[in-house]
Amino acid sequence: RSRPDVFVTATAAATRAAMIASPSAAILMAYGSDPVGNRLVASLARPGGRVTGMSNLAEGLVGKMFELLRTLVPSAQRLTLLVNPTNLTAAVYRTDAEDAARALRIALTLIEVAAPDDLALAFDRLRRDHAQGVIVTPDPMFLALRTRIVGLAARAGVPAIYNQREFVEAGGLMSYGASIRDAYARSAVFADRILKGANPGELPVEQPTKFVLAINVPTARTLSIAVPQALLLRADEVIQ
Repeated sequence: RSRPDVFVTATAAATRAAMIASPSAAILMAYGSDPVGNRLVASLARPGGRVTGMSNLAEGLVGKMFELLRTLVPSAQRLTLLVNPTNLTAAVYRTDAEDAARALRIALTLIEVAAPDDLALAFDRLRRDHAQGVIVTPDPMFLALRTRIVGLAARAGVPAIYNQREFVEAGGLMSYGASIRDAYARSAVFADRILKGANPGELPVEQPTKFVLAINVPTARTLSIAVPQALLLRADEVIQ
């Protein structure tokens, strides 16, 4: 009702809601997941409509998370992928993880969590399956429930890697992914150009260029994990 010139959104669902709420405002994704796959833009190079901004989808991201967790827990032979099946990018994450599992010759189990109530059951299964590590895939619901997820991982005694440093701040073991803070800072540049008259449909959607590796050493100590010095040196942020 306030008739904004620009909506700034953080998820595909929010972007769709903004498109419905306003037939004319430009819509700027600060942290959009797979805008092409979610049919929010025609292409990254030429969005074509009212939507542009930043995409957090990077092919190979989950595979890299997989490799980092294995580096931290080299003895692990059974890893689990936690994924929200309602996320349209879930298939990409699964393919990344399966490719990494084949390359490292590790058994991979998939556990789907479609709603908050599924989390406790998921971690109960992790315990029963004696999982040696879990990769929590990028998802807005998981981010919103990060404190609960980190607590469940701690109670299960399972090493976990996440895609955002906010999990590590909440006590999670390790994270690797695009910086949310950098994405929002970059979105200000988009907003400035749009408010000065640029057509959002002609502004290419940008993909992340900076990825942050964060490690929580006290959490590793609680799990009796000795973090390799080489991994600590690679980290952008180490919580001591």
